[in-house]
Amino acid sequence: MSDSPQQPFSRLATAAQATPEALAHASTRRDLTFRQLHDHAKRVAATLRAAGVEPGQAVALGVPEHLALVFGQALFH
Repeated sequence: MSDSPQQPFSRLATAAQATPEALAHASTRRDLTFRQLHDHAKRVAATLRAAGVEPGQAVALGVPEHLALVFGQALFH
């Protein structure tokens, strides 16, 4: 069974609610808690919705490599 478009965000929301101050990602650039990562993801989602992107619609995001790694690690592991 494949992941639904909402599943990675739901996983992050669950982690942010259960352990908001737990470390989601550590790097030499910046450490992020699950709360911080979830807050950032919500801001990105709101920006996309304001631009007309609908749930389930595929989009490409141009982000620095370190941020792509952060989202990948937090959402899919």
